Amino acid sequence: MVFSMIWKILNLIFIISYCFSETEGAATCDPKCSFTKDLTPQTIGSFPKNCPTVCGNLTFTNLTKLTDKELKNAFKNLKTLKGGRLSVIGTSFNNLNFLAGLQKIETVHVSLLVPENNQLLELGLKNLTTVIGEYFSVYNNKKMTQFNMPKFKTILSPMTRTYIKNNHPSNFCITSQILKVFLAEKLPNDELQMNGKVCAPKNYTKKNCKIPDEPCEELHGDLNIGANFAVKKVKNLKFLYGSLIVKNTDLANFKFLGNLTYIVQLGEKKIAIDVQGNKKLISAAFPKLKGILCNTWDSVNNQLLDAINFKNNHKSLLEDSKSCFALRSAQYIPQHEIPKFDGKTCGPYSVNISNNAGLEELELTNLTSIYGIFQVTSNPKLRKLKLPKLKTAQLSNTWVNDTAVAIAGNSPQFCLALREAKIFLNYKKVTSFMFDSKVCKPGRQAKKACIVPEIGCVNFIGNLKIGPKFDFKKVKSLKFLYGSLIVKNSSLTDFKIFENLLEIVQLNSTKLAIDVQGNKNLQSATFPKIQIDVSKLGEIKNHGNYQSI
Repeated sequence: MVFSMIWKILNLIFIISYCFSETEGAATCDPKCSFTKDLTPQTIGSFPKNCPTVCGNLTFTNLTKLTDKELKNAFKNLKTLKGGRLSVIGTSFNNLNFLAGLQKIETVHVSLLVPENNQLLELGLKNLTTVIGEYFSVYNNKKMTQFNMPKFKTILSPMTRTYIKNNHPSNFCITSQILKVFLAEKLPNDELQMNGKVCAPKNYTKKNCKIPDEPCEELHGDLNIGANFAVKKVKNLKFLYGSLIVKNTDLANFKFLGNLTYIVQLGEKKIAIDVQGNKKLISAAFPKLKGILCNTWDSVNNQLLDAINFKNNHKSLLEDSKSCFALRSAQYIPQHEIPKFDGKTCGPYSVNISNNAGLEELELTNLTSIYGIFQVTSNPKLRKLKLPKLKTAQLSNTWVNDTAVAIAGNSPQFCLALREAKIFLNYKKVTSFMFDSKVCKPGRQAKKACIVPEIGCVNFIGNLKIGPKFDFKKVKSLKFLYGSLIVKNSSLTDFKIFENLLEIVQLNSTKLAIDVQGNKNLQSATFPKIQIDVSKLGEIKNHGNYQSI
């Protein structure tokens, strides 16, 4: 049995998940159920039409000159495409109804590729529920007006690239049901590009409305807020399919939009958020806003437009970097769509301290929050950061989709205080890391932190070595390991002793994160609660254990 665990590091770090590869699934597929050829009259006969799960690619081109009857007969039993992609390129199909039974596409790279089909009116994948894969692209189908995928509910990938553009120039629309699937699966470096419009519902309701009113949760059209607007009408609003326009009000903040979660504006030359002339507005924070999707490309002038614009409001907004970065990180193509506050932007760098030959400590003793990019590199005498009041770091490099935190190339004695490590390694708020460091030994005042295994220890700093005589009670409370986990020649059969372990953090690029050898009884390598292994290389050594590992 393959050593199967999920080690997840967002974005530029690695993801290993059940040994995925370009042809993932081939090992679990019947060889008789594999197919990798382009679909033509010459190859259709070898398609495994009796297999509900087929491993490989399905590629349709202008050479796929098959009748609708032939196609439906070939794919009548197909439910899952595994390890490859569905490509429909330059065909004369009106729809893909011959794949109506397809329920799931599972791959690691391109999952769906549908460009340049001049007669395609819709996809028509009526039973497709799930797509697992990095790229989902449907573009340049000049007659396509809809997807027609009524059961679609899940798209999963460690990094998703979705490109749905330039289909029917005036009539293409995407339903809110499908749109919500793409909106929900957002990681910091995901990219979602769309143009067209959101389909209007067949019948407007109190919750799904065209005119703002108190029960409304989904508003189709622009939300214009002026001086006399009754803000209670939008207190339940969650989805805005249009622009948010706030001009010349006495508002001080956006707390009245306490449930607004997504703003989607797919029209060309349209802005997502336009806030101007609100002289009392002192905060640009939205309580629950998660996603902003805007089509900012001006195809006529071949340029990007602003998606978010704040102008002539209270001057304090120019100092509201926290809100600026929150808006920036909520966008689905953030490196293109920088919020503008009176023409100024936030970032990308918040802290950049590099190549200072004599620097020994930062000593930014009053710094409490950081937003943007934190880079401290190549300071040969720097041993500590010394940021005693730092409480939060919302860090992402949305400018170039690169490292958000870089701490490397400093003194060989450099170390992060435990509190600093927890802030900078918060993978829910920091998109990507580059470390060449270690965590400092805790002082006497540090609570529940230890350098020698002991009962009650929650944070262990150093390498944790488990041997044949180890007292397992000493790791029962352990949640965070800042060093390597070394398990050798023990009598363990599984890792249930680490019942509370959440994270293994190895910041030294020359060290293994996990080294498990010579444990003849070890039959399972699953940790009950582990969430993330933050190691620069992600090296895991598994040797000489029970033969099924």
